[in-house]
Amino acid sequence: MKDDFEGIAPRETVFGTPGGLPGQVFAAEILERPVVLRRSRDGLEVHIDRRGVSEAVYTTEGKNRLCRETLQGDRLQLAARLDEDIHAFMMEAGDGSWLEIPTARIPLRWASGGVLPIVTWRGREWSPFFFRDIAPVGWNIAAGASDTDAELRRPTLFGLREFVEETIVLSQPPKPGIEIVAKTFPRIMDDDAQIRSALESVNRHLAIRSREDGLDLPLFPEDAGEIPRARSIDADFAPTRTRLIVRSDDGEEELSNVLVCFNLLELGIEVMSVVRYHLADDDYLLDGEMLTPVGGRVELIRMPVAMISTDYLEESFATTGSGLVYEQPPLIDYDPKHDVWKQVRVGQPSVLPHRPPRRDEITVFGWDVDRRAELAGESVRDSSWKSDRMRIRHRKWGKMFARFFETGQRVGPPREAYPYFTAGAAKTAAYYFAQTKGCGPG
Repeated sequence: MKDDFEGIAPRETVFGTPGGLPGQVFAAEILERPVVLRRSRDGLEVHIDRRGVSEAVYTTEGKNRLCRETLQGDRLQLAARLDEDIHAFMMEAGDGSWLEIPTARIPLRWASGGVLPIVTWRGREWSPFFFRDIAPVGWNIAAGASDTDAELRRPTLFGLREFVEETIVLSQPPKPGIEIVAKTFPRIMDDDAQIRSALESVNRHLAIRSREDGLDLPLFPEDAGEIPRARSIDADFAPTRTRLIVRSDDGEEELSNVLVCFNLLELGIEVMSVVRYHLADDDYLLDGEMLTPVGGRVELIRMPVAMISTDYLEESFATTGSGLVYEQPPLIDYDPKHDVWKQVRVGQPSVLPHRPPRRDEITVFGWDVDRRAELAGESVRDSSWKSDRMRIRHRKWGKMFARFFETGQRVGPPREAYPYFTAGAAKTAAYYFAQTKGCGPG
């Protein structure tokens, strides 16, 4: 790679620049040594060797360009074949006791990570999914990319932080004019700096929600130890049969009870924890992710959140005898020069299950669906929205996806469920059922 390649730079530059590089949103290494998967007596081992890394990716555009330049011709065919082989291996259905990924030909980003939540709510078991409307498109779980060297050594650190930051739990459905307390997970992390960072993000989000949505959402205390019991959610980690061994220049780190997903059509590796918790019947979920455009003010992403039943996930993804079906979901984009909407190519494909969730298998929290429509429609009578980045984003979303989220109420099953999942979410769900169920007490 060239040093001046946008979004990709020497590793020392990306991780050694105070405050980050212009436009930096994450910092992921590009591995140069092979990744090895092994079967052991106790389950699966994933060996990551970070030694000798020379370059890092730090923007989404850099990631996308890396994929475009790499995934062509023979290397695209190799990546697709390896993706199937690795998935079978991680489902413990593939042949052989080990598998090697040649990063010299298929460079992989290290690392992304997050959490698969298994939630007891309204007498059933569900998993919350966030609807991702940029490539790869589809139902996704709380995840993010690394930012510091410490997180590259122990990727569960930022995965748990992302989970806390993105999972906004309210004690009742949003309603302007009344105080509604938010809940969080103060004891899920054992790193004080990570806890403080997560709580700062959640409080910033609650403040924006209160200001822009007319809600009254009290902030959390800065010290996690002072969060009242009524605002705390207890969570347990589920055991798995996967161990992750991360080798760096100055030593080795071993993590257990994780799930590792390889998405070769995105050149990504995701390290996931499985977290189990309970919610009250009236608890309400919102997306906590925020966007900070260069030179702009912080915007709420407002991804719709849905509970999807674990019975549906098991039926859709836990069959070891069949692989995943990849497709390119159709999308549109806005061309302000000609004032037209046009279909565009997504980039990374998504996973299409054999059927979308039925009405009793999915429940959508619809507050942000309605808010997107309201914000997009504020200037619909004139052309001012054409220069407003946020309104363009919401109008585009409404034209493409709104029909999949019409519930007729603030929470409930949609009239038509969106059928696609991101590859990482589909694989994580599959590995949960293949490796976690029956593995031991939660």
